[in-house]
This record gives sequence, C-alpha cells and structure tokens, in this order.
Amino acid sequence: MSDCIAYQETNYFSPLIVDYLNKNKKLDIFYNRFPRFIKFFKNKIEEKQENYKAEHRKILVGELQEQL
Repeated sequence: MSDCIAYQETNYFSPLIVDYLNKNKKLDIFYNRFPRFIKFFKNKIEEKQENYKAEHRKILVGELQEQL
C-alpha cells in the first residue's frame, strides 16, 4: 500500500494537464520534447534561442508588461 495519491486522483489538475503528464499522443503536436529529465531543458532552451529572434522577444516582453 502506498502513502501517496496519484495526481490524476487529486482533481487538482485539469484534464489537459493530466493528458500532458500522461504523455497523451493527441498532445504531441503542441510540443517537440517532453521535459522528462533536466538534461532536456538545456536542449529546449537552445532550441528556443535559435528559433525566436531577440527583437521578437523584446516585443513580447513589452506587450506582456503592458498587461500588468
């Protein structure tokens, strides 16, 4: 017997998050790599840096700050 409760049973997470954590195949189109291990975060950061220009990030930051 376990002293833990599965996240699916907590009713705290939305169905979308549960599907993501369960690696539901229907969500594959929304992300390139599931961040299972910390080593994948380095690859993900590098991928984002290569694909998003600094000037676009600056615009995004400005727009988000205006919403505060």
